[in-house]
Amino acid sequence: MNKDGSTVLNEDDEEDYLTMELPDVSSSLISTRERKVYMQRERGICKSYRVREHERREEALNSSLMDFENPSKAMAMMFKMGYRKGEALGQKQSERRLEPLEINMKTGMSGFLYRLGIGHKTIQKQKIEQEIQKARQIEIDYESRVRSDREKKYLEAKVLEAQKVCENLDRKESLDEPRKINVLWRGLVVQRIEKEMEKRRRHGIFDKPEDSQDFLSDDVKPPRHTHIEWSEEDQDMELYAFNQLDPKIRNQYILLNNKALNCFYGKKI
Repeated sequence: MNKDGSTVLNEDDEEDYLTMELPDVSSSLISTRERKVYMQRERGICKSYRVREHERREEALNSSLMDFENPSKAMAMMFKMGYRKGEALGQKQSERRLEPLEINMKTGMSGFLYRLGIGHKTIQKQKIEQEIQKARQIEIDYESRVRSDREKKYLEAKVLEAQKVCENLDRKESLDEPRKINVLWRGLVVQRIEKEMEKRRRHGIFDKPEDSQDFLSDDVKPPRHTHIEWSEEDQDMELYAFNQLDPKIRNQYILLNNKALNCFYGKKI
């Protein structure tokens, strides 16, 4: 200390500005600043649907219907029936529930629905699998239908070919009416006559007095010694029943004819 009373600082007592100590800030300022930072951070965060749902649920559970200024119609009706806040409904008994049932949200992998395999992801997966199976089944059905149509057309062609062979072998026989033709190839003859009649009907010459045999083509015209008179009444049940058979069965019946078996496979006719 000097003579005038001033204090003299030694070299060791000089103030170090690098280790300067600042006065303490009041806790109120820190809390205000932290609250502002927290509010700014909360404003910039986009909350997920589950977080917002949880907040709304907690807010609703923590609020009471009694706190609303305008109670609902149900609450007003309960007040008229004598309900008071803090009391229980129903008869006055010792063990009565004063609060509603608590809501316990299952957040883990447990519970009845999880054991059954029911969940949001599981339902989505099941829907995708069902769509895949449906598309696969449509593809299988289409391929099966196309295969069946091709097989049916192939068998129908074979039946027609076998009927032609049988008819050529049987042309030497005299036929008076379609009913006397063998049912194995009767449908071929009937179909040929119907086509020719429809052809003449379209040309408007069906009622002309000329002989109908003159208008038949060489492929359709029967042999000279064969005379066939056809009418709709000749569509007998025997031919109808034969046409209802499966093409495979019809072809087997035709090939069982002894006269046509060798000619069909040998192609001699």
